[in-house]
Amino acid sequence: MLISSLPAMALGLAALVDWAIERNALSTVGILSCCLILWNAVFFAQYRLGYIQQNTAITFKQLTIGKLFMLKDMASHFQKLLR
Repeated sequence: MLISSLPAMALGLAALVDWAIERNALSTVGILSCCLILWNAVFFAQYRLGYIQQNTAITFKQLTIGKLFMLKDMASHFQKLLR
């Protein structure tokens, strides 16, 4: 867990926001932040739904393309539920 490193991460985030405000790029940083949060949420869903085993190492394919396969499977599952 990275809980003990949160103060250092908060300082880095504060510096990034300050930099973005100075250059009128706050919306870009906000959009990037939202994308990274969504990426992490999908990663969490992969674990919870069993697309990634908890007792093995994560492969690059699971980290990248596996998210797309999981989202495709979920979309087809929801589509079947709506019929």
